[in-house]
Amino acid sequence: MLKRCFTIILSALILAFPIFAFAESADSQPNRPSQWAQAEVQQAISLNLVPDEMRNAYDKPTNRQEFCRLIIGLCDAWHAAGKTDTAEQIASSRGVDLTETKFSDTTDPAVSLCAALGIVSGRGSGIFDPGASITRQEAARILYQAADDLTNINSGDPETVPAALYPHVFADGALIQSFARNTINWVYHMGIMQGISSNTFDPGGIYTHEQTYLTILRLYNTVVDPSKNKLPEPEYYPYGDGYIDSNGDIYTKEQKGYIYPFDQEYEVVLDNPDNIMNPGCHIIDQKGRTLLTDFKDTNGHFSYAIVSGNFAMLTYDGAPTIYVVNLKTGATYENAQLGFPSGGMALFSVDQKYGYFNSSGDVAIKPQYKDAGDFFGGKAVVQKQDGNWDVIDNSGKVIKANFFDTKKYTVMSNREYRLGEIVIVQNSNNKCAVFQGTKGLLTGFDYDRIACCSSGQFLGYKGNDQYVLLNKAGKQISKIYQDEIRELDNSCYLSYSSDPDENGFYSFTMIDQTGKEILISEMYGKNIHVDGGGLYVYQKDNAHCNIVDSQGSTIGSIERKYTIGEFAFINGLVYVTNSEKQLDDNDACYYHFDGTPLF
Repeated sequence: MLKRCFTIILSALILAFPIFAFAESADSQPNRPSQWAQAEVQQAISLNLVPDEMRNAYDKPTNRQEFCRLIIGLCDAWHAAGKTDTAEQIASSRGVDLTETKFSDTTDPAVSLCAALGIVSGRGSGIFDPGASITRQEAARILYQAADDLTNINSGDPETVPAALYPHVFADGALIQSFARNTINWVYHMGIMQGISSNTFDPGGIYTHEQTYLTILRLYNTVVDPSKNKLPEPEYYPYGDGYIDSNGDIYTKEQKGYIYPFDQEYEVVLDNPDNIMNPGCHIIDQKGRTLLTDFKDTNGHFSYAIVSGNFAMLTYDGAPTIYVVNLKTGATYENAQLGFPSGGMALFSVDQKYGYFNSSGDVAIKPQYKDAGDFFGGKAVVQKQDGNWDVIDNSGKVIKANFFDTKKYTVMSNREYRLGEIVIVQNSNNKCAVFQGTKGLLTGFDYDRIACCSSGQFLGYKGNDQYVLLNKAGKQISKIYQDEIRELDNSCYLSYSSDPDENGFYSFTMIDQTGKEILISEMYGKNIHVDGGGLYVYQKDNAHCNIVDSQGSTIGSIERKYTIGEFAFINGLVYVTNSEKQLDDNDACYYHFDGTPLF
């Protein structure tokens, strides 16, 4: 594996790969698998992976005792295929004493055997809880543990991270608990368990019988014939002037595309990145071609441009206005502004009238409003030309007209003060409150400032440095902080001291969505980066970075020989460089989230 470090300036964006959904069929019946599952369930039955007594209630959750029986049956099937000993033989060869794993609430031999081999564990105090349903993240851990304890599939260099343990950044990764993070990556990359939809894993979701039988079959294939499993794409990372994947294979931009992440079609590239005052820029597509070369005699070079989906907002030296251009169709809007997508819609304005694009790049609601907010939960607030405010849906239909008295309250003017059907309003005393369009005031006018968060919660500020977190109902759920609170992502918040100590360290507190403090520590500098899936990295001191999860657990630490320069997440890995004057080619650039250096 190459060890040379290249300097790359990138945002830590998420590379999302296709998932294979467990979708429920309309003709699903308790004693018949859903249509999408029938073929693989039949394969599992034909291999004796499903006991006779479990060939029913396919849509019901799998419990802990049933899963143990399936794991022992899986080992028997591996043995029949000549791949392993039986579970009993493996236990005997290891000198496992089954009498040490007795439980007071079950005498099932499969449970005792799985527990003795370390594949499952009890709840404590001699309780196994055999009838409790298995969650998807618990299933991932047990499937991994069965492969690890009963086969040699995971044998290899213990000091390297196999490709199957490289992170895949799920949209709901913040819900994954620390014990399951690596094992979920493993079952994902091995083609055993995928997501459910829209790149979500649903770690706490139910795990039905038919889902269980499919994953047991795929784990069987992983040992007997891996070619039968459909694997996702490997993970890719910028490396030098190209890319490297989780298998260690290197690609040029001509091979993979000039834009990263690869699911983005357009990107803004600086013409003169060293000229801070006037860098200039152009827009490229995946093949590296400069776009809009015939736009207003600019030859495709602009003084300013941003790209959002299929759209670019741009201007050029001497331009009389700002333009929004649909890069797919070429449609151009003058004197226009473009917002970033929210709730599947993107706010834009033309001649100071606001409307919305949808995710396909079509005008969903034509520009007509005096002002407007971002969509959330399928709703947005808009101000009509007469000054009154409505709640609308994503087709523009009015859900609630004139929902508050504009003579009594005024709406705060910035985007951060409105989201979905929420607006932050002020009274005559310049005090703020949360107003929900279909319900009315959620809070009293007790705040000097309130900001909406992407999660639908709120950050409130009162005089004398009092900062608090409010839930979606407007109720204060955190203690009062003297230091400002900011949103890290839609599941975590950060409060840190406004001034560093004499050594440049800031104290900070991480807060979850319930207002609970999950981590109190200190960082060097004020930068903390998110991976988009519930992990956070911050600089512990000059030469160390710590990685924590959304439960506040430290899951990795990175040590550098020299002072750290840049650090961030790139597709789930931590990217770190040394400071400019202390370069060392022996230091890796990329690290696994557990701190293991990769390449």
